[in-house]
Amino acid sequence: MPRPVYMLCSQNTVIDRETGLASHFNVVDACEIKIQERTATEGAPFTGTLVQEPLRLAATSVWALTDDDNEKEVFETEFSILKPWEESEQVVHHSDFSFNRRQHRFVLSAMIRTSQDAKAGIMRFESRIRSKGTEAWLRQSYEIHLDVTRLSVEVPAQANPAPVD
Repeated sequence: MPRPVYMLCSQNTVIDRETGLASHFNVVDACEIKIQERTATEGAPFTGTLVQEPLRLAATSVWALTDDDNEKEVFETEFSILKPWEESEQVVHHSDFSFNRRQHRFVLSAMIRTSQDAKAGIMRFESRIRSKGTEAWLRQSYEIHLDVTRLSVEVPAQANPAPVD
């Protein structure tokens, strides 16, 4: 069976067209999510919660054939994400593939949406492969430590002018 080579998450991954080499920019191993609770003084029309924009990440996993593997064999692959505030993982990619080189690279561009229920903890990305039609997955994973900061902001009434007709 193939073996895992590496897995990581970065802000961006670029593949050189001529050499096929990958460059990973700003590898992410920790992240802070900011949630802003906005309350308004009397007469101000807005209250609510603002959650930061989605986290944009490139998750990369590389797998390699071993000497015993058949290059023509068809494999299934999946990528999943487990956020600390969700009870189950979300499978975000599933496909079939065959190795066309000794190593096969998967790059998943992900937009991780947060919510006002976000909790600090470990967000886990998992890449898995298996021979087509079999049950057992080979797995590799990458973890990002998430911190959550909640900010309380009071919005004065004059900061929210009444609409003009």
